[in-house]
Amino acid sequence: MTPLDAECQAPPSSVARVIVRALRDGRPLSLVRLGRTATIALAGEGDLPPDLRRARDVLLTGRGAAALEQGRLAAAVRAADIVGCPEPPYDEYAVALRAALWLRELRLSRRIVSGSAINVQLYREGHLERILREEPLPHVLVVGEAAAAMAAALLTAGVRVTGAIAPAPDFAALDRDIEAMGRAAYDIALVSAGPAALPLCTEAAARNGGIHLDLGCVVDAVAAHGLRHGMDAS
Repeated sequence: MTPLDAECQAPPSSVARVIVRALRDGRPLSLVRLGRTATIALAGEGDLPPDLRRARDVLLTGRGAAALEQGRLAAAVRAADIVGCPEPPYDEYAVALRAALWLRELRLSRRIVSGSAINVQLYREGHLERILREEPLPHVLVVGEAAAAMAAALLTAGVRVTGAIAPAPDFAALDRDIEAMGRAAYDIALVSAGPAALPLCTEAAARNGGIHLDLGCVVDAVAAHGLRHGMDAS
């Protein structure tokens, strides 16, 4: 049984219960997702087909400060409490992820493993809204390119938003962004920062405490449609 087997994947309702329990107990928690970019970056060169190998070379050699840091990505996966992984039917990315887990010795047996679309599922099924409306109302920090727009949408919905941060689109500014998060007062951070969301969530949780959720495209969806809208299948 591997972390990518369907039987190992926790449903959204279970993930939501874990998040709420940590919030009520005042314990730090991080949820991260292994999307395609992070998977390519973590995989070994020999584990990828030629087209993905070329994409990996661009990611890791970087153009300026945009280069991803494999070590920091791997450390984030090790530190996370909940990890979203690809679900069946597996494609070439899931195959690459299996190789990456083995190559980096990223054993997820002590982690809660869910699907890589856990962010969308928490949103669609209403769990995200219920988490943000826990009593007493948690203080929420939004981190992402669309942070200001999402913060405005959440405030309209009655969520207690305490700040919005637009992170740099690369790993070079991670420490600065984590320090900026530390200067905000929050119980929950909703993060959308591509692969950088992994270390942003885990390192900020360790340093600042609180709940850190890698929401990805859900931040844009809430900014555009509100907290209760849900998302199209696409």
